[in-house]
Amino acid sequence: MRGLRWVLLGVPVLLALLGPLFVDDGPRGVAFGEVGVLGEDFVGRDVLAQVVLGGQSVVLIALGATVVAYGVGVPWGLGAALARRRWVDEVVMRPLDLLLAVPSLLVLLVVAGLGGGGVGVLVVVVAVVMAPEVVRVVRAAALPAATGHVVEAMRQQGEGWWRTAGYVGRTALATLAADVGVRLTSSVYLVASAAFLGVGLAPDASDWAVMVDRNQVGLSISPWGVVVPALLLVALSVGINLVLDGRVVQPRPVLDVPAAGTTRVAGLTVTVAGRRLVDDVSFEVSPGRVLALVGESGSGKTTTALALLGEAPGEVDGEVRVGGRVAFVPQHPSTALNPVRRIGPVLDEIARVHGTDPAAAMAAVGLPADRAFRRRLPHQLSGGQQQRLVLAHALLTDPALVVADEPTTGQDPHHRGEIADRLRELAGRGSAVLLLSHDLDLVRDLADAVLVLDGGRVVGSTLPAPQPRPAPRAAPTGEPVLRVDGLSVAHRRAPVLDGVTLDLRHDECVAITGRSGQGKTTLARALAGLHRPVAGEITAHGRVHYVFQDARQSFDDRRPVLDQVARTAVRLRGLSTPRARAEAVSLLGALGVAESTADRRPGSLSGGELKRAALVRALLADPAVLVCDEVTAGLDAASKRLVLDLLGARPAALVLVTHDPDAVAHLADRTLDARDGGLHDRDHAQPDEGQAHAQPGL
Repeated sequence: MRGLRWVLLGVPVLLALLGPLFVDDGPRGVAFGEVGVLGEDFVGRDVLAQVVLGGQSVVLIALGATVVAYGVGVPWGLGAALARRRWVDEVVMRPLDLLLAVPSLLVLLVVAGLGGGGVGVLVVVVAVVMAPEVVRVVRAAALPAATGHVVEAMRQQGEGWWRTAGYVGRTALATLAADVGVRLTSSVYLVASAAFLGVGLAPDASDWAVMVDRNQVGLSISPWGVVVPALLLVALSVGINLVLDGRVVQPRPVLDVPAAGTTRVAGLTVTVAGRRLVDDVSFEVSPGRVLALVGESGSGKTTTALALLGEAPGEVDGEVRVGGRVAFVPQHPSTALNPVRRIGPVLDEIARVHGTDPAAAMAAVGLPADRAFRRRLPHQLSGGQQQRLVLAHALLTDPALVVADEPTTGQDPHHRGEIADRLRELAGRGSAVLLLSHDLDLVRDLADAVLVLDGGRVVGSTLPAPQPRPAPRAAPTGEPVLRVDGLSVAHRRAPVLDGVTLDLRHDECVAITGRSGQGKTTLARALAGLHRPVAGEITAHGRVHYVFQDARQSFDDRRPVLDQVARTAVRLRGLSTPRARAEAVSLLGALGVAESTADRRPGSLSGGELKRAALVRALLADPAVLVCDEVTAGLDAASKRLVLDLLGARPAALVLVTHDPDAVAHLADRTLDARDGGLHDRDHAQPDEGQAHAQPGL
């Protein structure tokens, strides 16, 4: 296929570029005569000569019009996507709707009626017709990135608009590459239509599009004058699309999938760039059993799980036998949810395929099944709700094996218990469960067997003992650095927080706890200036910096993590790049992330490593107030202890959004419970929402 697409594109392009160097127009004979290899055309010219000459105008006009359309459309579309005010987007996009409502042929007729002509006019006309569509494609392709965590992190770093636009533009490149082929093809046909109307090209011009149009009357006498240029136009269009449609996807390793039964992994090794992420791992998971893989971040747990799905990176050796359909609950649920589709229809589609009940699956994971909730988009859910939604997807498939990667990350104790119950029920119904978790209490509660990984190898099958709780902290005495007065926040006019009041001293940590979906993350984002309040005031004496709950989604996957982390100190503190990198390396090292690890792209780091990198990125801003959203979620015991110790010695006031009782016990001076749109003192929290009822974690 690779060779064919280059042949399809290369033949017409070479003819267009080189043909005029070797052939001229020549004398004219009889219309549709039989002189020459391919006969004569509608004005008696040699068809073969016209074929060799006729590609230049098509290629140059199509290419010129496409370049102009993209030159106008790309910055216009990026500007619309990056507009932080809705009215700006409306002003930018609504005029395009008027242009799209005008048929392209009508535009050509108007130009023809005004007596316009010339190749330059034709290029402009074709570009004007295509530009509105380009703008819409660019905006749609760029919008997810423009509204995502990476752009928010870049804005917190004080990045200039050009770097932000560059990142957003790069994310849209794959879509634009495919769209270029469509636009080039469209421009070819618009040129043909224009020639018929007398716009741009003379009626007897040496042009493939003109040949197809004018030679149709003599098709039965001299068919080659239509067939050959038509085939060249088709080859040009198909070749462009095939070449620009992207790389050929390499096949994944083929898994041996029996009808049902035990999942077996024997001697599994995964190597990436000469480094073994998984080294000779073997295990079995029988129906109705739960096997837990535990270990520090980067120990190979997720890579092992991906091998069961045929999605492991790099070279895979060993044997993988999966006992039937596999359902995957990823550590980062946002990566598994379509950002532009409402959650209800997606659930219904999965349920129809597998003959299951979507309402029952949502109820099983503690999600409401009412119409208003089902109409939400994934970004309108809390992190915990997203995690449970992905689990509901898994329940609907009635799987033989469930691979659950940190399924309780970001969950409050109530919903953590519900997820544990669902996984237990799945095992009770005969599904095998492979649990990847740093939540050792969950592992003790669920697992029938445990494998401990370290450096990609199995090193044991025994969990460490729980660590003692820290001693109580001294009461804060400093001056207030953050004051929140009457804060109200909404999502699409639906109130989330109403009349929130909060004072925070410079040496104080306030923990915000409560069930998922009660507005904790919304409050954190509002404090950091990432969510616009409906009412109220936020007064901060110094910089406020936010650590994202979903750390992976806040990093640009095309740039090394270390560069992105150090960039904060460059932009906000004016440090030189070498000095900023040195500070970043020092802090990352204190959290157990080596420089060689941080100098790779985000896709090569584990979720826990990215979580710690996100914390360092925020600390390098030297903030007066640090807002941490589930900063310990998904960390192994050793990494979590390093994070808690670092935050305990912090130079900033701390707002800690968490479901982790260890983090609360280690850091919090006060604990407030998010409930019913407000913040309530922990002593008055409802019993089933409290951290006090959670088992101590590590």
